[in-house]
Amino acid sequence: MKGGTYTPQQIVDQINKAVSDAVTNMKKTLAAGAIDSWLKDLLTFITQKLKNDPMSNWDADSPKVLRVAKDMGTIAAILAGDGPQVSKNMLQAAFAACKTHAVCPTPGPGSGAWCDF
Repeated sequence: MKGGTYTPQQIVDQINKAVSDAVTNMKKTLAAGAIDSWLKDLLTFITQKLKNDPMSNWDADSPKVLRVAKDMGTIAAILAGDGPQVSKNMLQAAFAACKTHAVCPTPGPGSGAWCDF
């Protein structure tokens, strides 16, 4: 991996923090277990991505990836409406919406194109 050396778990932790912080900034909380299976699948995806693409550059890609993660958290919180919590279904809907995020489709270093997941 180019740039800094990051473990898949460190990358997932950064993405999780971006999603969670966005939810918290909207004065919401994540329901218990709401993000767990998504994070597990994300860890599997990132582990494979780094294994299959040793030229991946998290330092270059992270600004756009983390922007999408933040937007995902914000969308999920909006879907909660007046409710205090973001459910797993709301997170899944936000994730589906973010697959068409403007920064996702662009391939190449620094594109944040980790949206294949």
